[in-house]
Amino acid sequence: PAVLRVAHVLSHGSVRGIDVRNLGPTGVGRTVIIDLDDNEVFENTTSNGQGFRFVNSSADGASIVATLRNNRSHDNNQGFLASNERSSHASITIDSHDDRFEDDMIGGVIFGGLMTAAGTASGNTVTFTMHAGSIAGSHGSVPPQNLTAGLNVIGGAFTPPAGIANAASSNAVRVSIWGTKFDDNAA
Repeated sequence: PAVLRVAHVLSHGSVRGIDVRNLGPTGVGRTVIIDLDDNEVFENTTSNGQGFRFVNSSADGASIVATLRNNRSHDNNQGFLASNERSSHASITIDSHDDRFEDDMIGGVIFGGLMTAAGTASGNTVTFTMHAGSIAGSHGSVPPQNLTAGLNVIGGAFTPPAGIANAASSNAVRVSIWGTKFDDNAA
């Protein structure tokens, strides 16, 4: 597996602050293990504008294992995104400790399986745990799904016109949150 650590980084004004991904044929079956410590990602507002992105895209059997500690994501379109896009039997595990997702349009979005183009997304898992920290001040929506709220958790979805109904199935999302502040989020 690829083992990485990203610490004490400021990232702003882009499409994504920090992007962790298994992408395409080279990502099939690959594992990425990453520690993200004391980073600040902000003002990422181009396109979907994610502070942190964790994605297996067209990478069947791929996995991402992320540990986040004391990070701050603010003033992005999405504080974080975790998604298995057009992948099957892929997994994402995120363990968050004392992270703050504040004043983003949407605090966080989790998709067990997502279809943005033709194909399938089935048999995927996302496990998300959050200890302490906050998701606060979420105040809008982001196309194409136009979700709102501090945290959105979706087992399977598709985005028309390219994504096809019923192409995302048998996906599992497990979320455990405790000691975390949710405050002043829209919807």
